[in-house]
Amino acid sequence: MQRPHIASLTLTLAILAAASSSPVAQGPAPGFVPDTVFAGSDLGNWTRVGDGTWTAESGEVTGRAGPGGGWLVLGTAYQDLNFFTRFQCTAPCDAGVLFRLRDEEAGRTGVFVSLADDDLGTYRVTLDADGRISRRDRLRAVGPFLRSALPASSPDAQKPPSPTGAGRGGAPIALPTPLPELEPPAPGIRPGEWNRLSVVVDSDVVRPTLNGGLDFTAGATEDRMGYGPVALYVGSGQVRFRDLAFKDLREDRGPGGGVAAIPHAAARRLLLRVGPAPETSTATASSTSSPARSTTSGPTS
Repeated sequence: MQRPHIASLTLTLAILAAASSSPVAQGPAPGFVPDTVFAGSDLGNWTRVGDGTWTAESGEVTGRAGPGGGWLVLGTAYQDLNFFTRFQCTAPCDAGVLFRLRDEEAGRTGVFVSLADDDLGTYRVTLDADGRISRRDRLRAVGPFLRSALPASSPDAQKPPSPTGAGRGGAPIALPTPLPELEPPAPGIRPGEWNRLSVVVDSDVVRPTLNGGLDFTAGATEDRMGYGPVALYVGSGQVRFRDLAFKDLREDRGPGGGVAAIPHAAARRLLLRVGPAPETSTATASSTSSPARSTTSGPTS
């Protein structure tokens, strides 16, 4: 006779397995509650850079590339950020999202998540005066469970990261009732469909996830103090973004901009002193069921 707790565990795992293999499109992780979701048709808080043409309607942003590609730069700057969007490209896909954009002597630079059919990767890019990418350096790969990357000079930093961690979970568990084999999400950008992109930029690591799969490897930005706006990119053809959602991981802080109180970042906040809190958006919330602000022109600083 099967013990009750074993039967319950088996049923729970079977339900989770069925949910995981469901073809229904899922959004970001359940714990992701954005501060702001772009839901308007006004790009007044965004700046166009380069040759692209950008329009917005009811929260959907469309970029059409010119000869050199183009950027749409948000007017709000972030340091640590949880970002989510859905995007759809005309084939072939040549798009991306840039984080922590800032001016340097060599030009404008930032951390770039490439969304190209033949290039799903993370880079440090530099833009020239016309907004064209003049330099692109792939970020150093880091393990999936590191909050901060090892220094580049460390011997351990040169070892290839393990995609599954240390592998010390013990021997496999034999279940009384076998579960169906789980198939991972199909790799790559899905042409003609809305693809889900989640990106966490935290400390000196950027972690993108495409359609819940393992297409991306986390990359070391080599800069824990990076700070700047987000920018959308179209390199050729057309790209559409919707459900643009932003969660500032530095937003919860003590009085006067002291050590942040959010649990997952508390340790690093003991080392990093944060500045004054940004002004909150004047836009009103569009839904009483979510604390996220829905704006017509994007977050404001």
